[in-house]
Amino acid sequence: MTSASYTVRTAESHEYADALEVLIAAFDGDPAMMAVIAGGSRRQELAKLRAIMTLQVYGNFQGRGRIDIAIDNSTGKIVGVCLWNTPESHEGSFANELKQFGAYYKALGCKTLLKAILMELHLLKYRPAYKHWYLFNIGVLEEYRGRGIGSRLLDYGTERIGDYPAYLEASTYDSARLYERRGFFSLGPLHGIFSKAHAVGMVYPGTGPTEIVQRAS
Repeated sequence: MTSASYTVRTAESHEYADALEVLIAAFDGDPAMMAVIAGGSRRQELAKLRAIMTLQVYGNFQGRGRIDIAIDNSTGKIVGVCLWNTPESHEGSFANELKQFGAYYKALGCKTLLKAILMELHLLKYRPAYKHWYLFNIGVLEEYRGRGIGSRLLDYGTERIGDYPAYLEASTYDSARLYERRGFFSLGPLHGIFSKAHAVGMVYPGTGPTEIVQRAS
């Protein structure tokens, strides 16, 4: 997928390192991320952010999910990244993360790891019980925001979902509005997760038989 200024496509393995740096920059200060890593010095927070993103890219999405990138055609620089779990890989994603418990513990410490686990368990209660694509996160470098890059990354991902719907958690109401403009439907707020963020569960319909979204009451 190409426009006059950038190209959106699936990343190749040699591009993962640059994609990782984009995610780190894009999620520095994100309300949902800060709910997990806040505390300690600025240097410690950045180290935790880098550890989380590194383990996700190389431990959970490399070879299991989809890593999509947006590239500035004038410079060849990666300026946006989107991480997806496929319906098959998502079914075992939490178990796969548990296998990396030691690496997470070493990088995050007990307190931060506990917050991350509690948050993930809470989010799991709201996710669809049927097979689905899961949009883990999407990030665009700050200086490239407002140019439609996030929308193009979303469109690139949703164009391939096929029979299965896609699900995500929007960590702010602003991002939820972006997702709605790209065809996602709100399932309502996910209460009790973030003190300074407003998480919203959202689904994008697949083309297969209609499924009922089962949510915890």
